[in-house]
Amino acid sequence: MGRFQRGEAGFRPSVRLRCGGCVVDRRTVVGKLRRNIDRALKAKDVLEVLANRSGVPDLAQRYDIHPSEIQTWKEQLEKRATRELGPRLGRWTGDIQDSDLAAAWNTWRSKNPSVEPELSGSMLQGADVTGADFFQANLCKATLANAGLLRAKMMLADLTGADLSGANLGRTNLCQANLTQAKLRGARFFGANLEGAMLDGTDVTGAHFMATNLDFATLRNLNLTGVSFFKASLTYADLRDANLQEAGLSETNLSGAKLKGADLTGANLSGADLTCAQLSGANLTDADLTATNLTEADFSDAILRGARIERASLVSTILTGADLTGCRIYGISAWALNLSGATQQDLIITREGEPKVTVDNVEVAQFMHLLIDNRKIRSVIDTITSKVVLILGRFTAERIKVLHAVRDELRQRDYVPVVVEFDKPRSQTTDEAITLLARMARFVIADLSDAKSVLQELRAIVPDLPSVPVQPLILASQKSRECSIFFADMVRF
Repeated sequence: MGRFQRGEAGFRPSVRLRCGGCVVDRRTVVGKLRRNIDRALKAKDVLEVLANRSGVPDLAQRYDIHPSEIQTWKEQLEKRATRELGPRLGRWTGDIQDSDLAAAWNTWRSKNPSVEPELSGSMLQGADVTGADFFQANLCKATLANAGLLRAKMMLADLTGADLSGANLGRTNLCQANLTQAKLRGARFFGANLEGAMLDGTDVTGAHFMATNLDFATLRNLNLTGVSFFKASLTYADLRDANLQEAGLSETNLSGAKLKGADLTGANLSGADLTCAQLSGANLTDADLTATNLTEADFSDAILRGARIERASLVSTILTGADLTGCRIYGISAWALNLSGATQQDLIITREGEPKVTVDNVEVAQFMHLLIDNRKIRSVIDTITSKVVLILGRFTAERIKVLHAVRDELRQRDYVPVVVEFDKPRSQTTDEAITLLARMARFVIADLSDAKSVLQELRAIVPDLPSVPVQPLILASQKSRECSIFFADMVRF
């Protein structure tokens, strides 16, 4: 038996024991016994803690175990449980009503706040988990197609390769979530928060992002054809090389967005804010930029052929090397533009439905429209010496080649051609504007082929402007007696 020795704190067992004639170290025996006890007690101790029947300090004192060991076992068991139960989470819906599923899950999470749920591969197709807490959850390759995830908390969740096709994610918080390679076909993100989310390689065909927060999100090189972003916020979002053909981006906030090389052909950007946006090399052919804010936006080498830029604000906008051919620019506000190397041809400065008036310079366009629209300033035009050549005619498909040839030759000679087409009825204001343009023109070219209304216009211009040369053009087969009489009366022809 062990001997008791007196010490400063009273009697204590001797560390040496005699057993069967052998002397052994008591600490060695206790250590072996404790390790055996540890293995046997782990499950029981942790279950008592989880069931709230005993506290960690009580169990530590009862079994002479350090509290940190019990806490470690508890965490290990919880992680093991999520790994085992995660893939089977979808089976809960068979035993739990959909309305209770999110509540049951949230209750478990509230009791285990330190656990990061391992739910990869979970089958939750069509489940209603409205308001569920999936914060930092691992949902890689999970099936959530057509699931109800309204107002769910999915911040920092890993949804790599997950299937969210047709899911309702309205007002869901997906801040900084990883949605790389996820399937989002037809998913609804109305009012959701995807700030800083990663969507590289996702399939978003038919998805809706109305009023969604996508600030700083990554959507690089995605096919976003026809996707709706109405009133969404995409400030500083990365949309480089994305396909946004026919996309609905009206009233979106794209300030600072990266759209370099993006294809925005036919996209609707009306009312959008593109302040400081980067659109160099982007394709905006036939895009609608009506009433947009393009302040300090970079459109260098961008293609804007046929785009509508009416009533847009262009302050310090960079358009170096951009192609603006055929743009509708009525009502724009242009200040301090950088147009170095830009192609500016056939810019339409009149409203749709009015006779088309085109110019070849954005900055001249504002001045020209001011002359047409402001009667007070018309009194000063007689003092202006310009290089404007007024071209009048009704340019049908057969005569458009003549127009192009004449206009190109004038440009070669450093003239500024201003074309007025007579394919629509004219108002009194339009007639006054044409007369005004004729007054400031160096000379007038009138194509009378297929356009009797041009002859009528000349009757108003020629008698009052004897100093302005007029050169008529007409097919020989169309020369009428009326034309001959008119030419005979006007000896300057």
